[in-house]
Amino acid sequence: MSERNLSSSMYQSYLVRLWRSAEDAPWRATARHVLTGEEWHFEDLERLFLFLHQQTSGSEETEKINVITPAQRGKP
Repeated sequence: MSERNLSSSMYQSYLVRLWRSAEDAPWRATARHVLTGEEWHFEDLERLFLFLHQQTSGSEETEKINVITPAQRGKP
């Protein structure tokens, strides 16, 4: 069965990137939806985990997560 045949309530695919700017800095994350290319940026892992939980529990409250903008990312 291909990914396109599965409903979004049964299958989600994200590319998750993790990085930090220094050894003692917090981890940051980016999640990119594989099929749509939509991207979210997180200032810590807790927000990433909350986002993934909301995506898989059917919650539509994604906007309550403090997602950071590309300019704030501090990505190398």
